[in-house]
Amino acid sequence: MKNIKVKIILFLGLLLTFACEEYLDIAPEAEIDITDVFATFDSSQGFVEEMYNLVVEYGTSGHSFQDYTFGDDSYRGGQFSGAVDRGQLDNWVRQRFAYLGKNTHQGRPGDTNNSQARRRPRIWRGSMLGIRKANIVIANQDLMVGLSPEERDVILGQAYFFRAFFHNEIMKFWGRFPHITEVY
Repeated sequence: MKNIKVKIILFLGLLLTFACEEYLDIAPEAEIDITDVFATFDSSQGFVEEMYNLVVEYGTSGHSFQDYTFGDDSYRGGQFSGAVDRGQLDNWVRQRFAYLGKNTHQGRPGDTNNSQARRRPRIWRGSMLGIRKANIVIANQDLMVGLSPEERDVILGQAYFFRAFFHNEIMKFWGRFPHITEVY
């Protein structure tokens, strides 16, 4: 019994000594300040460009079920209409092969940097991320001091467009939706 207590105390002592290392802290130079993001046109455009990847590609992404437009002589086994033809109607309930899905791909949230469109965020999550990102740009327009008026207008134009576009994407499928203008 004494041997087990000594081992437990030794284990806890080792755990507590190695658990709080300084290298786990974020170095101040690794943090990016919001003023640095909007200081130049290139960094501002880089921040805005992620919104392009949040646009759902209805026709080309692997989770489209609109292949019925090919005609009545086509059979697409991996698409939703192929599942309907096989009688697997529960694929709609499980939200497989649909861009209205659970905003996850194989249980993981979508990544905007993924080259495969079906692995990116789907409509609801992607639109909410896009609205938030556009509102961040609009709210921080006073930080764009290093940009010419034309460059500033290009950045803000994209932000206003994407905010309206993503609101429209949500309203297209779910109806009325409040106009979000603040960053949360």
